[in-house]
Amino acid sequence: MAEAFANQVAGVILATKHVATNHVYGPDSPEAGLLVDLDLSILGQPEAVFNRYENEIRREYAWVADGEFARGRSRVLEGFAIRPSIYSTPFFRAKYESAARANLARSIIRLSSR
Repeated sequence: MAEAFANQVAGVILATKHVATNHVYGPDSPEAGLLVDLDLSILGQPEAVFNRYENEIRREYAWVADGEFARGRSRVLEGFAIRPSIYSTPFFRAKYESAARANLARSIIRLSSR
């Protein structure tokens, strides 16, 4: 495999870490944008599906105390909520943006009451 191609694939995969660079969010290539949007599509699912996902995340971090988990998870979700757009591609933005924002807001409120 050519080194340039391997670096491109690595960059696309690493984009799913959802790290802001200089306070700029989002992937730096169309391929990364698609993969990131696929990764974040769970945020825009129907409420019951999203809630099940959130419960699975909590189980994954069962070893973390409730208060600490609530603070950490809130920070993660707020990081997505403050973005001008959660999704990079027009398709995912149109399909999931509004539901994702509602799910994030509801989850952040729920976590803040813990």
